[in-house]
Amino acid sequence: MDTFWLIWNPRGRAPTVQHDTYDAAVREAKRLAQIAPGSKFYILQAKDVVQTIDPVEIKPLLEIPF
Repeated sequence: MDTFWLIWNPRGRAPTVQHDTYDAAVREAKRLAQIAPGSKFYILQAKDVVQTIDPVEIKPLLEIPF
């Protein structure tokens, strides 16, 4: 997955929409700022991802020859 951008307002809900480009995020931040004068909308870029991969693995003990 490539990077993406989110719009965050400290007084609002958690971001839910991922913007594929910086320009799309800027347009959305401007749109939100127009309908909520005085509010701040931060444009956040995803830089890294951390994931736990389940280490459980099943290996057969007996090979069936047929």
